[in-house]
Amino acid sequence: MTSIKVLSMLFLAFIVGGWMMGSMIIVPAQKELSASEYTAVEQAQTKNGVRYFPIVFAVTVILLATLIYMNWGRGLTTWLLAGSLAFVISGAAVTAIKMIPLNSRIEGWSIQAPPRDWQKYRDEWHNTHRMRTVLAVIAFVLLSAAIVQQSSTGTKSATKASAYRKV
Repeated sequence: MTSIKVLSMLFLAFIVGGWMMGSMIIVPAQKELSASEYTAVEQAQTKNGVRYFPIVFAVTVILLATLIYMNWGRGLTTWLLAGSLAFVISGAAVTAIKMIPLNSRIEGWSIQAPPRDWQKYRDEWHNTHRMRTVLAVIAFVLLSAAIVQQSSTGTKSATKASAYRKV
């Protein structure tokens, strides 16, 4: 059972870490694009995001909730996982409240003739995305701490069990 928990935690760390890495690479590169290039890229990214984000989010929430249940009553590990879940949900709330309306606006732009104030929306999108990335980083750190905590707790439990068998 413990190996399933650790593997699930590592899988979640991979998902949240991937979210962060994409942010650190893609968003700064968009500053180099012209209005038409930015519009085309953002529209394509939104199309893919709409397809995959709900699935990734649902899997992440379900796995975190399951891990919380499996670790219920284990003190710090439980709280770290619950904190990670809270920050994942906060990131989704930022997406729903801020990012989706911005994406909808950008989706309506013409690639050949984006609005004159397109940079204002690009910058707002980037700032909101940074906020979402900070939430993901915190979720990742808490999840990583839960993995370390779970591993150290598991090692202590195994050592205690071994000591009891020798007595």
